[in-house]
Amino acid sequence: MVGLRRLDNLQECIVRVIKDRVPGDLVETGVWRGGCGILMRAVLEAFGDTDRNVWLATLFRGCPNRLLMTFPRTPATCIRR
Repeated sequence: MVGLRRLDNLQECIVRVIKDRVPGDLVETGVWRGGCGILMRAVLEAFGDTDRNVWLATLFRGCPNRLLMTFPRTPATCIRR
């Protein structure tokens, strides 16, 4: 999960893309629960942008150990099996 600051930043970026008429779809990579993807769809809908797709991509295997070591203060959003 990302915090509110990151969600606010994501929303600002999407609004900028829409206002500047940047072509293309949106993608969330490293999806955990899809919250950013849900926000992307909501912002697009609020602006009446029906031409873009929102893609979500993940490994479905949890986080690599090196990622957990690189960001030790990040809340545990990775599930190891």
